[in-house]
Amino acid sequence: MSAYKIKVKNKYLIIAAVLILSTVGLVRAAGDTYLFSMAEAARQNNEPVKALAYYDRFISEYPDSESIPAALYWSASLLPDSTSFRAVIFPSSRSITHSDGVLTEMPKGVLSKQERLLRVFTDYPEHWAAPHALSQFAVGLYHLGDPRAEEFLLKAAQDQRSGDQASAALLLVDMYIAQGRSGDALNMLEYCAREAPTSYAEQRQMKKGDVLTAIGDYEAARAAYEETLDVFELTVGSWREYAVQDGGIGPSPEDIESTREYYRDQVNAKLADLKVIQEAGDAARATGIVEGRVLLAGSPLSGARILVNGVNEQARFSTDYRDMPWQAVGDDGEFRFKLPSGRRYEVGIAMGDTVAQNVEGRHLQMVGAEFFLAPGETKSVELRFVEPVKIEEPAQGFIYDGSPFSVRWQAYPGARAYRVSLGYVAMHDHSHSSMSGNPMKTADTCLRIDTVPAITFGAYGGDEKGVLPAYLAGRADAYSLQVEAIDERGNVISSSSGLYFGASPNPAALIKAEEVTPTQAEQLLIDRKYDEAVAALEDLIEKNPDDIRALEILSRIYFSGTYSLTKGCFGGSMAHQDLERSRDMLRRLVSLEPSSEHLSALATVCMRLNDRVGATEAYRMMGDPGTASSAALNLLAYSALTEDDDYRQALAYLEQAALRAESAWEAITPCGLYVLAGQCDRAIELLDTVRSEGVGSFAGSGLDLQEGLRGYAAWNSRRPSSQRNDYLGAANQSFRKAEQAWRDDGGAHSSFMLLIAELSDPWRHLHQEQLQSALGEFRARHGKEAPILVNVLDAFVRVGGL
Repeated sequence: MSAYKIKVKNKYLIIAAVLILSTVGLVRAAGDTYLFSMAEAARQNNEPVKALAYYDRFISEYPDSESIPAALYWSASLLPDSTSFRAVIFPSSRSITHSDGVLTEMPKGVLSKQERLLRVFTDYPEHWAAPHALSQFAVGLYHLGDPRAEEFLLKAAQDQRSGDQASAALLLVDMYIAQGRSGDALNMLEYCAREAPTSYAEQRQMKKGDVLTAIGDYEAARAAYEETLDVFELTVGSWREYAVQDGGIGPSPEDIESTREYYRDQVNAKLADLKVIQEAGDAARATGIVEGRVLLAGSPLSGARILVNGVNEQARFSTDYRDMPWQAVGDDGEFRFKLPSGRRYEVGIAMGDTVAQNVEGRHLQMVGAEFFLAPGETKSVELRFVEPVKIEEPAQGFIYDGSPFSVRWQAYPGARAYRVSLGYVAMHDHSHSSMSGNPMKTADTCLRIDTVPAITFGAYGGDEKGVLPAYLAGRADAYSLQVEAIDERGNVISSSSGLYFGASPNPAALIKAEEVTPTQAEQLLIDRKYDEAVAALEDLIEKNPDDIRALEILSRIYFSGTYSLTKGCFGGSMAHQDLERSRDMLRRLVSLEPSSEHLSALATVCMRLNDRVGATEAYRMMGDPGTASSAALNLLAYSALTEDDDYRQALAYLEQAALRAESAWEAITPCGLYVLAGQCDRAIELLDTVRSEGVGSFAGSGLDLQEGLRGYAAWNSRRPSSQRNDYLGAANQSFRKAEQAWRDDGGAHSSFMLLIAELSDPWRHLHQEQLQSALGEFRARHGKEAPILVNVLDAFVRVGGL
């Protein structure tokens, strides 16, 4: 008898599977019941390799058993497909998802998931598993971009035995919308409402709005979106009725409110998108073309899915791309979309396990993937998987012990400069969290690292147990090293870490930290005994008020808290969180050791307490502006101008802030202050520098701001000289005088300058609602006469995170 084998990468699992099947004599003696029951037990114990071994041996040895359809169905659930692993990457965001209880790779020489499901509903159409297999098979075809998807989705939507007709029907709606078949989409939604009125009612209502938007009936679309929240309240009512009838308790108030908030966010995003379309007018009714290709090492790459996401201020990233236009890429690697114009888009890529394995370790260049699409315009996009930057030093396995070390790498073709960053990695039970560090720029291919700073104060991550100990202690468990190659236009053309899709830290970037013997209090934190740790630290402070290490840890604990007071979650009300005590601890630390790290932490706490004076004073105490951070210089420059009315000091801080800006977002305050000072050309130069040096993200919104300011400068230069002196120079560099003059004038440009002053505030997020209201009033009053000013303000809003 031939041995049955499942070939996978993990040797332990290979051995386990082979050993199980070597007891063939016992298996034959026990018959089919033994094999099937062992397969079921392994599946329920989340042992997919063992379960598949039993299922497939059972299918092979007992093809006439009445349990064959069940074995085919349940074994299919163990196999990977296009949805069990998914990596979704856009220029602005990325996400990787893994399904539990599924093999990480497709074993060789076995039936695929789709083949098993097909056998179930074709060979055993009356079996209980048949309608479920049909539905899953159809969904699989849909995600693969298979042309048979519509045929089988229709069959699944019409099969009342599955109890989940609506999911197949909604996928058909998405397909019809993407194909411009609005009538078919509306008919399918009506079918859903008739045949499964309570299934996915909210999603159905949202999709109705999508179809009406595609048709161009914007008012009806708005009403459909807004009605989603009413539909949800009906769902809540039905939950309560069922709970009363069944004697249960139903969803908790917290769960209901969380779901309500989710739909509220979704509706707001849809309405914001609809507003953009309506404001675009005829441009939104016209179309443009987006075309491009996917390349791996210069050759076409097939098998990926290309997505197009409409960008607006309220849109949230999601790995659920069913509402987005998408195409499966064929052998030529090419894609082409016809899209409504007058909108901003970003092109992304979704990869299953097979494609991900082929590109892992490569760097992904997304050339032209963010753009505004004008009527009749054709945009070209290339997604290129290229070679990574190769690091020569330190070698893999290097352990950081606190001593200086060097980073060396091979020169990358086309690179003008490099950005080196050391991120922080905090390990916990079954996963890890990480955050990036401050990047360092160089034109060389080597850089000396004298010391790695502590984890940035105020940053924290956690799980259901609480904040991870590394963030409270300020010591990372490990570090992630990355070198990025920057071309002459400021684009990141490669990186040393490349793409990595595993759940553990990327081994290509990992630098381990030398183990440090923890104090008793630190060990309590590591053991997650938060209450005991805080008590021990407070005892240390009581015995020695100058214990710097204990003060540092306690200041972090009082800032972030330790664990949630709500069981089973992370966030909300946190134990031991006391911002006032955190500030007191940091003031004590600053008096003992006025380092930039302690002063920056004090400023962070003051900001959280809305103590602008305290934060400004902490930044001033840092001394040399040449070593201050961008955040510090932005606040100092803004305060010098708007509160101290010291124009010259503000410009001095601005000079330094411009040198420290690490992204278009950090350039917002300097750009705004330059506009207020009548030096718009300096703002444009700053954005040019940020882009050309590649010191941080400079995506579509950054380009919008740059172009907006150029348009504004040209518009301003054409105005009569008598109307061009309404900036600080006209008030002899006094912001207060200029501000009053702008208020007295009340015209479009004066109102614009007042709004620029508000948008330049580093603390603008604290009064976001008032700003949005003022911007809305400006658009209503001056939008038609001064669209160029509106464009600049909108760009400030997008880049500034409002």
